[in-house]
Amino acid sequence: MRAHMSRHACFGRFQASLTAVSLAILAAACARNHGIDPPSGKLNFPISIVLLDATDDAIAMSTHLVVANTNFDLGYNGARLQSYDLAAVENAITVDCVAAGVAGEVCSIVAVESGEESGTRGNVRVVAEPGLLTSEVHIGSNAEGIAVSRNGRRLYLPIRSDHDITSIDFNGNGELSCGGGAECDHAHRYVDQGFAAARDLTLPIEPLDVYAGELSDFGLPANAGEYLTVAHRGGEASFFVIPDGQITPVLTDVLTVTNATFVTATFEPATRRFWFPTGNAGLIVRATVSLDAAADPVSAEWLRAPSIGLTHIDTGSSVPSIRQVVIDPRVGHEGRFYGIGLRPSALLVARLDVGSNAMGLDAVLPLGTQPTRAKFVELGGRMLAFVSCYLSRDVYVYDVDQARLVTIVRGMSGPFELAIDEVRERLFVDDFRVSVVRLFDLAPLIDCLAITSAPATEPDCAPVPLGMLGIPSTVEELR
Repeated sequence: MRAHMSRHACFGRFQASLTAVSLAILAAACARNHGIDPPSGKLNFPISIVLLDATDDAIAMSTHLVVANTNFDLGYNGARLQSYDLAAVENAITVDCVAAGVAGEVCSIVAVESGEESGTRGNVRVVAEPGLLTSEVHIGSNAEGIAVSRNGRRLYLPIRSDHDITSIDFNGNGELSCGGGAECDHAHRYVDQGFAAARDLTLPIEPLDVYAGELSDFGLPANAGEYLTVAHRGGEASFFVIPDGQITPVLTDVLTVTNATFVTATFEPATRRFWFPTGNAGLIVRATVSLDAAADPVSAEWLRAPSIGLTHIDTGSSVPSIRQVVIDPRVGHEGRFYGIGLRPSALLVARLDVGSNAMGLDAVLPLGTQPTRAKFVELGGRMLAFVSCYLSRDVYVYDVDQARLVTIVRGMSGPFELAIDEVRERLFVDDFRVSVVRLFDLAPLIDCLAITSAPATEPDCAPVPLGMLGIPSTVEELR
């Protein structure tokens, strides 16, 4: 039986700060439900999505959408990481939604494993699609994101209920595994802290974001293995190495910045530095890692680099807050980066003077309320920024080179993470508040990019809603 009393008592306590961006540690602060497994094939407060290619074909094309659910309301004893077949998604969209004349806002695609049947639910057309759900595994509650290894075959998830990192394998069939069954074993669910303990270090709590890379980034041989960098809410950054052939990340060092809150982690390849925007200190902390190619990788240690001050940004009386940093990957744009600002609520187009370490602002582009995550992609020869804004319930799309608002995608409840399929011209947005992943056609947007004088409010530029994964459901406390 569900622990309804404890769950609602807990929600009453946290209701004032209950947003998808500030996610309180409900799993740690509230009683956990140990008895009910999360239902198969259903979305339950999805927090992160990523497109993956299960094949090794020369022509890269995403084959699966992987979704991390959170069990945010603690109705179950955990959550699920799910892999959805994109060919099945497209078939359901084109045949059962578009061709059938069902508007994208009300067409819901579900896996047959969910137990739902095709039909009408209120004003929603439900399509139970066979072959939609490729695989799923049981993970802890309150996942915070997904990092993908460079070869696309391993996923790393910060899990706040575990205060740890879960590692999950993704194979050539699009299947997920973390220990042989639906449950993740110890080697996949927890990191190795043995080496760190010998140095009097422990893994900080509240992991919020993880970046995965290869040790060759720091001069080690190509087959040396991988590394992880994790940002923690308390202003800590933890560093891990995964030697080639091993599963469990090994914690090597922890960086602590007092009176700071870390939200995300970004890697700058040119300088081998990590950028950690702070939520409360008015700066971007930067650090690199000392790795001797001749030594054991577990000897890796953090080295601080000069931070970037944000105090010159006008926010009125509040301290500037940047949630995410994106380094421009294009040749000829070295030193240029973008900041997703909570204070101010704006997309910052910025550049860094290497000599003075001073940040210059080229543009401050207004966003909706509570910007959350951004994806940058070149479409139609333009570098576009897609920024989700959770509280204003929309996604802003900017041409960053022209500092021009292309369009605003509206009609969502709580957009969080984004994924873009460039080949199929699709935009995926996980709508946390109502437990669905929305799917949009990018063709109208791409057509608009050819019109350089298109007005900022051009409605025909907006991506067209095609349908959604899951059936919308609203929890009272999140309305």
